[in-house]
Amino acid sequence: MNILVVGNGFDLAHELPTRYSDFLDFMTLYITKNYPNWKNWGTNSFHDENNNFKHYNSILWNILSKISKNSKVHILFNEYEENFKELMLKEKSLEKFYLNSFFLYCLGVYSYKKNFDSEFNWVDIEEEISHFLISFQSKSFTKDSLKLTSIQLPFLYGDSYTTIPFFIPTVYQALKSKNIPMELLRKEIFTCLFRELEVFSLLLKIYLKAVSEYSKEHLEKIFKINAEDDFEATEGIFINRIVSFNYTDTVKIYTPNAPVHFVNGNLDNNKIILGIENPSPEKNNSVIDDIVSFFKNVQRVQYHMFYDYKNWIPYTSPLIVENEDKSKSKVYTSTNIYIIGHSLALSDKYILTDLMTDVNTVTIYYHDKKDMEDKIRNLYKILGDKKFSQHVNNNTARPSINLVNQSEITI
Repeated sequence: MNILVVGNGFDLAHELPTRYSDFLDFMTLYITKNYPNWKNWGTNSFHDENNNFKHYNSILWNILSKISKNSKVHILFNEYEENFKELMLKEKSLEKFYLNSFFLYCLGVYSYKKNFDSEFNWVDIEEEISHFLISFQSKSFTKDSLKLTSIQLPFLYGDSYTTIPFFIPTVYQALKSKNIPMELLRKEIFTCLFRELEVFSLLLKIYLKAVSEYSKEHLEKIFKINAEDDFEATEGIFINRIVSFNYTDTVKIYTPNAPVHFVNGNLDNNKIILGIENPSPEKNNSVIDDIVSFFKNVQRVQYHMFYDYKNWIPYTSPLIVENEDKSKSKVYTSTNIYIIGHSLALSDKYILTDLMTDVNTVTIYYHDKKDMEDKIRNLYKILGDKKFSQHVNNNTARPSINLVNQSEITI
């Protein structure tokens, strides 16, 4: 059995704007075009008792000044805006998405990083969510402290760099009028934050849905990937099953009938998985209790998502076959894994470890030298020193893990 594993790089190779930075660029333009009041945030004409929106106003200006010179961003915005707006109107919970804590925080981080590199185009939102939550774990909270937390967010304000206390307006608004005992306040804060993450996930899902629906008509095959029953194909990879870390179904243009397991849900699901891995699984840390709901594997159970791909790895399971003389014998089937467009990030360590255990071969495709170096580093972190040395570039090992330039399967 041949299993294809795809990550976001697969969509990017097909020119879909599915980077988190594409999402943040789009949302910046959407705010500045559809919420004209944003220019007044932090001024006397906009009620903001702590001047928090003065900083948010500056963050928007900062990103806008960078992307306003990028014609490609504007072209993409014009293509997707109408579809996006139509989808947004169906979701009441997104009316004030611009107040969402995770959206504000990620936009602030993106703004800060763009100051150092105007071409910067990657934000690992899941990593930033992890930083955001872990920094909250050590805090002591009162209702008043929710107005301005002590998380310092660095960014360019005017002509100089500064830090600002990060504001979580929606949590403050949700809790300020409730008579919550102090011993329950912490739990309520993280409950509110998880609801905010669900709203943020929905916002991302709608953006990707707008992009996906528009792009479907323009998708073209660029890889030599064929379905197992494509008898006319003479070269490339023949695929039986697909494991997708993407929310989109771009991969189906190659194997429309092959079963696909969407690790993080897809755009047809009510919920998608956006979260973190347990930052310290080896520790029995009571503080972890605050953020258990944010763990990806916990969300998969909560949203009734299953691990179907585990049934697709039969390397150690023998099949009983009947020979011509009616005798029976055991045949061990082998499973080969092909990974395209996945960074091998540690946030997906556990599922990647599943996929790289009890299989025959693992082929990891990279698109340039830097991508290869990044993947080797991440692979080392996932496998550890001993397994890395035993399995990578060792054709006698099971599994045998090799890195290959994707030009070998590019049309």
